[in-house]
Amino acid sequence: MGVRVPPFAPAGDTMPYELETKPNHTVAVSAYLDPEAVEEERTRLLKRLARRVRIPGFRPGKAPLKVVRARLGHEIEEDLQESLARRAWAEVLEGEEGLEPISDFRIRRAEVEEDGTFRLEGEVDVRPRWELPDPEGLELPEFSIEVTDEEVDEQLERMAERHAQWEPVEDGEAEDGMVAEARVGVEFPEGDGEPFDLGEVVLLLGEARLGEKVDEALQGARPGETREAETQVPGDHPDERIAGKTVRYRVEVRTLRRKVLPEIDEGFAKTVGAESLEELRAKVREALEREKRTERRRTWRRALLDQLERDIDPESVPPSVVDAALKARLESLAFELMMRGIDPSSGAVDWNQVAAEARPDARKAALDRLVLEQLADQWGIEVPEKDVEAVVREEARRAGVPVGEYRAKMEAEGRLAELREGARLARAVDELIRRAGGEVE
Repeated sequence: MGVRVPPFAPAGDTMPYELETKPNHTVAVSAYLDPEAVEEERTRLLKRLARRVRIPGFRPGKAPLKVVRARLGHEIEEDLQESLARRAWAEVLEGEEGLEPISDFRIRRAEVEEDGTFRLEGEVDVRPRWELPDPEGLELPEFSIEVTDEEVDEQLERMAERHAQWEPVEDGEAEDGMVAEARVGVEFPEGDGEPFDLGEVVLLLGEARLGEKVDEALQGARPGETREAETQVPGDHPDERIAGKTVRYRVEVRTLRRKVLPEIDEGFAKTVGAESLEELRAKVREALEREKRTERRRTWRRALLDQLERDIDPESVPPSVVDAALKARLESLAFELMMRGIDPSSGAVDWNQVAAEARPDARKAALDRLVLEQLADQWGIEVPEKDVEAVVREEARRAGVPVGEYRAKMEAEGRLAELREGARLARAVDELIRRAGGEVE
């Protein structure tokens, strides 16, 4: 039927059931309901139907139940099976206190048999509970967060790079590192293509955008000069006109520009928003230290989880949890493609191959999450609602949307629960690091 039974379905009359533990923390369920209980539920549904249907010859809601059943009984059979399935599943949950479902109940069979007995068969993934090592016995790898003067200098140089100016070269020759604005034509010396013009092209010499031979030919060129170079184009080149062919590029250099870096001095400091070079260096040092603290936490998290999971077979992770982690990764990739202007459904991506390659990492991520959830439960970690509200307010502010409207949207999309659980697991990581003897912000 494809019916999905929620775990909060109300319980009905007591009914017998059987559970069978299967690999990957999956439990098979078989449950039964006797004919009397089935008939009772059928009657209830027929009465509900009778109140809202019109049958010729009777006032609305006044048709005898046997008439309603004769005319419309077949219309409630699917509702009947869903209702009985909900009762059966709720009865299992009520009778098995240690059963912790982490997936929907997957119905394999739900039907009323010839003798009137209802039979339900299906599977559900349950939460694993592992015997984990004591965090106090785990090892944290050494990770220095000290920021050296050399690292500050390197970061300042990168900042200077971002503020570089490209000045025209009036009387000079092309060399690596310069930008050449050129008009480029393409010819086919072997006669296997029609010449065409690429138009105005900006080339960063040394980047070999048109191939190393073109860059070599441009060395020493001056504005107004034309240089030629032949090259073999790779077969996987995106331009089908030249892919796999020998081409001759004719490059007419129009202008040359040279990158000029600003001096890292008091003036530069003011340009980037600092009062002095000393203050700028201090800010850069603080930012680098924050980055190192973040990287240290990430490194420690991975190291501790690897030690906790040492005796756990990743293949035993419930498939539904792996599928959820994989789905999240594929959706993230699809979003990245859309941001780059690529239609994820265009056929440019082999999603089957991507999914196969991503599944091992998704399984690892699923295992990490289950272990952290177990620790968070064990340590009674909760997230104060005020902390969640603070994040919602900040996101709403950045989005320029009223807080109430933004919160309602997050709630409808399920993101509020994700935010709350993400914060809870982050606190579990912090507590894990503390118990292993590490420092947490």
